[in-house]
Amino acid sequence: MSLNPVLVARFCCGACGRTCSRLPLCIAPRRWHPWAKQQRVLLDLLAGASLRGASLCAGVARHTARRWRDWLHAGTATFAFVLRSRFPELGRGGDGPGFWAVCLAAMPLAEAMAWADHEVCVP
Repeated sequence: MSLNPVLVARFCCGACGRTCSRLPLCIAPRRWHPWAKQQRVLLDLLAGASLRGASLCAGVARHTARRWRDWLHAGTATFAFVLRSRFPELGRGGDGPGFWAVCLAAMPLAEAMAWADHEVCVP
């Protein structure tokens, strides 16, 4: 296994001396798995796959797939509001799974979360 280093921009506040980072889109904040793997699991779940099936296909634990599903379900209303305000083509109607099907067809999960990150805290 080889590591591919990714440069992460770090900024230092001149007033307080604290630092902050801006992660590139390919890195999911506070997560072990990349956005692409999370998107694959979530798309499988939205398509009707079982937790076991989706987790086996992506090579993640069933508990991890469940946590991602629950995170998406809990944040759907907020994420949908923020993303629809920026991208009206995502539509005003539709439920959670319908919204995510349209959203993930229009943009990858990494991009959607980068837009939402400006407005909401992504746990």
